[in-house]
Amino acid sequence: MRRITTFSALILVGAFGACSSDTDNTTDTSTPTDTSVVGDTTVTDTGGDTLPADTTLPDIPSTPGTVKALQGEAAQAGCDGAKILTINPTVSLTEVVVTSPKYDAFTPTAPATGGELDGYYVADQDGGDFSGIALVIARSEATDFKPGDVLDIQGELVEYYCFTQIEATSYTLKTAVAAPAPIELQPADVGTEAHEGMLVKVSGVTVSEKVPGGYLVTGGLKVAFGFPFFLTMDVGATYDVTGVVNFAFGEFRLLPRTLADLKKQGGGTATGITAIQSLAESTGCTASSIQNFATGLEVTGVVTSNKISVAANLDGYFLSDGTQDDYSGILVTVAKALATSFVPGDVVKVTGKHVEYYCLTEISADAMEAATDTITAPAAVALANNLAPADLEKYEGMLVTFSNVTVGDGAVDHGGSPTDAGVMIDGYVMRDAFTSPVAGTVYSSVTGFLIYSFSNYRVSPRTAADLVVQ
Repeated sequence: MRRITTFSALILVGAFGACSSDTDNTTDTSTPTDTSVVGDTTVTDTGGDTLPADTTLPDIPSTPGTVKALQGEAAQAGCDGAKILTINPTVSLTEVVVTSPKYDAFTPTAPATGGELDGYYVADQDGGDFSGIALVIARSEATDFKPGDVLDIQGELVEYYCFTQIEATSYTLKTAVAAPAPIELQPADVGTEAHEGMLVKVSGVTVSEKVPGGYLVTGGLKVAFGFPFFLTMDVGATYDVTGVVNFAFGEFRLLPRTLADLKKQGGGTATGITAIQSLAESTGCTASSIQNFATGLEVTGVVTSNKISVAANLDGYFLSDGTQDDYSGILVTVAKALATSFVPGDVVKVTGKHVEYYCLTEISADAMEAATDTITAPAAVALANNLAPADLEKYEGMLVTFSNVTVGDGAVDHGGSPTDAGVMIDGYVMRDAFTSPVAGTVYSSVTGFLIYSFSNYRVSPRTAADLVVQ
């Protein structure tokens, strides 16, 4: 059993720093104004957001150690839409299954002072109504649970502005099972207390409008941001959507966990940069030619470079999924005839195909358009010198930094100068503005985009300022 230092949580459930979010952590301490009976439970309304008026709370099974038991206990206690309430300081769950990847449950806006939280959703393995719940856990625990992982959990049962969750104080990771499948619901049935915290799926819903924090679809259901990927949907298009049910700001919302949870009907295939870069066609590429793979891909990411002229008829941009994770960067090429003018921080939607250009992974764009508001592009990732090729491959297309680099005596190879760091320095990004460094030059740091060209990994600086002489 892993025990966790007790923490006091101010939890922003469903927030993600790189995407838009409508999470508000303001507490209203207004005087209670109304008391009503919901099912067999008396619920006091103190103002602020409350459960929808038609919420009913039937009898809930109360087998100890189950999510259903905790949801039943929370229902009996009631909630206050303007406060965080501890329902029970000592509760437990036995062999619940993780249903979502990790998300950022709380990161302070001020300089880090501790208290950061990660979040997951978990469920009873036998399913059924009231079988899902949110789990928050101290980020210092460095957890990385995956859907299908099984946990025993001890902690506090909390109503976070009427969203039920467990704050873990200890946990035990047990033998994993198959990741649970979602239950199929009609859009109107998602927004009920019985499905809060559960993994569900709605099919054939059409996007009516883009709203703060997400999109409205058939039946007025809100599909919202909540996990670390760029959520984009096309107004007027029809989707099958899988996600977990969250309650915030007086409404139930469906939170897709990854791009794979969005299936556009009759359109392109939504995918992510990591999914493309980690394909065997990319990581295992050995071809001395141009290879074309999947077409009709739809990828959303944040621009990390200025526009580059990569060929007589092509411009290029480096794109990130907004993280510094492995395989999170890629090169996008786009026709100069489209006259694009994106800058670092622009979030864009790219439609195109996966190309291996002599083993440099690219998206060849048919279209490239602004998707959402501008955000801060990820900073460079610091890499160790002389990494193995398989390790360097993980960072292809990403902005990286090497330290204490000495330029070697070898001949310049297709614009690249050898170094003792296991990579070349070249002018792929700077082009004519690049001057090959002199042999013997020592740099305290070299920053640039990592590419693969002429059988070598190369770091390509953005400007001369990326080459810091020691």
